[in-house]
Amino acid sequence: PIVRRQEAREQARAQEAQMQRCQPFDAVAVSTFEELDALKYWKDPRAFGRERQRYAKHIKPVIGARIIQDITPLDVVNLLHGRSGGLLGSGSLSKVRALLGRGFDYATRQGLIEESPLHSSKFRALMKGAPSSSEETQHMPALDPEDLPRFIRALCESIEKAEKSGRSSTGAKCLLFSILTNSRSSNARGAQWREIDPGGRVWVIPSERMKKRENGDHTVYLSSFAVALLKSLPQLPDSPYVFSCARGGALSDAVFGQCIKRLNRERTAVGGAPFVDRKQLDRRGMPREVTQHGIARATYKTWTQTALNERGAPFNVDAVELSLHHKRIGAGGLGGAYEREDFIKERREIAEAWAVFVFSGVEESLKQKILER
Repeated sequence: PIVRRQEAREQARAQEAQMQRCQPFDAVAVSTFEELDALKYWKDPRAFGRERQRYAKHIKPVIGARIIQDITPLDVVNLLHGRSGGLLGSGSLSKVRALLGRGFDYATRQGLIEESPLHSSKFRALMKGAPSSSEETQHMPALDPEDLPRFIRALCESIEKAEKSGRSSTGAKCLLFSILTNSRSSNARGAQWREIDPGGRVWVIPSERMKKRENGDHTVYLSSFAVALLKSLPQLPDSPYVFSCARGGALSDAVFGQCIKRLNRERTAVGGAPFVDRKQLDRRGMPREVTQHGIARATYKTWTQTALNERGAPFNVDAVELSLHHKRIGAGGLGGAYEREDFIKERREIAEAWAVFVFSGVEESLKQKILER
């Protein structure tokens, strides 16, 4: 009888331990958020809120109630590619994948699972055959270069209208600046006056603010148009940012999307066509609305492939790549040890030619209003 009672107690303890291990993904996600919040993983409270919203929208409805040990690599692939009501055609795939990874990594550390499904060989094999509509193979929606001057004209008209009505035009001007400088959203919104030398027409972005930190600081050679835009902006004494929000901090990461949506609403209200990427379709089969990243970088890159410099020759390919903070391609296949040229003259020439093209659809009077204080 003593042995049987001991066996019964051990069996009960084993069942209890098993029940504790069999947690739904929802419970694991809550614990993951709590741990990361305690570690100050998100420096911006708004980023923490966006992560929670992203989980509630994309992950919770699909696998939130599933026991974590029962979630397979196939379940994760189906979630990421929309077969379970997930992210097909969404621009959030990489962010949701990272969010899933943090949850599975937490479960692994706690001994709930032996291996994250994202790290398994089966997951990698399944991802190779995944649809091509994912963010990993789909570019950010961009304009065809020939459509860009019309977009810039609409953007300048929106800036003028906002200033006449007393509304802030800071977000729209920051969008214009990001296009002139081929900048990523975070770099343009986080630009600080101490990084910029308008007199030398140079903007040096520290490597820690760049996506590819290993490529070092990024030197942006400013066109005369970009310098004029900077000189038209007020410098707030209590804010280091070139484009400050009302509270003096950097602009929200949603500001560019809001600007573009406003432009499209204004155009469709008068019977005009919205600014969309006609080559990319959403899950409904409709052209996707353009993005700041797509215009500032993809449209620019496409333009450089056909545009000619003032001598009638194509632009230097390495200079174009360096202007995007990419590694140079290297002429003739030479190794990096021989590639020490920064192509400063060529990059300045490309920046000026790009700015002239950007404003080619804007009337001179409107251009002066936008670029003069």
